[in-house]
Amino acid sequence: MLVHETNVTLPNGSHWRTGSDLRDQFIFTPYGRADLFVPCGGRPATINAANVGALLQQGLPWKMVVEGANLFITDPARRKFEEAGMHLFRDSTANKGGVTSSSLEVLASLSMLQDDHDRLLTAPSNDDDLPEFYMRYVESIILQIEKNCCCEFKVIWDASQNSKGEKMLKIDASKKLSQEINSLQDVIARDTLDNALLRGVLKHALPDLIVKHQGLDTLMERLPEPYIKATCANYLASKYVYEYGIVTSNSFNFHRFMERFATGVLPTPPVSPLKVNGKK
Repeated sequence: MLVHETNVTLPNGSHWRTGSDLRDQFIFTPYGRADLFVPCGGRPATINAANVGALLQQGLPWKMVVEGANLFITDPARRKFEEAGMHLFRDSTANKGGVTSSSLEVLASLSMLQDDHDRLLTAPSNDDDLPEFYMRYVESIILQIEKNCCCEFKVIWDASQNSKGEKMLKIDASKKLSQEINSLQDVIARDTLDNALLRGVLKHALPDLIVKHQGLDTLMERLPEPYIKATCANYLASKYVYEYGIVTSNSFNFHRFMERFATGVLPTPPVSPLKVNGKK
């Protein structure tokens, strides 16, 4: 049914005045129920405290929600969903892949001379094949996103299944995870990074393809100093929180974590498919 159509009756007998009405109310119809719901657009606060009860009247409309769109569901509605037994991964977690992708596009443009960038990462026209370097770079970005995704999921899932203390809702775990990474990143950028540590961390924080092609000295020279510090601080903060979680992280663990960087023994978080309840 198109949005400009009027007076349409659907196969289940429901009558709709306009296609726009159906679009706005579709998730509240029987056609909107599914195992997995990934909202990737729509108006902010489409699902809110005032209408979430209607969605739950006939049981869970979805077993799992992964928010591909920002602000589609309000915080009170998210909480109602999780308390009713739904697995919900909020926008701040689900959209980190997009942030990673765009930041690595910026990295390529900052680190390369214009001629190199055009030759290695662009095609002369839409009919030409993309350069091999471009394809390899895309693969490296996807791999980084998958690694981060596995780590992010594990931290949130462990916090929600914690048997030694109070279990957290996944929406609260997601928020706390981001807060801990951001606050620790600020501390690291302000107090921890000297030039030797920056060099040591940068070669791990950036895609190996870029490091090998440009060389560490060239990267240190071309990339703005605030960009280098922010990149290294974010790398250290996220790796620490992903390894220790949001329940067991403390100053002693962080000191031990940083000692491993100083000695070259780097953390290797899990990147293989995770098992939940015995299933991948």
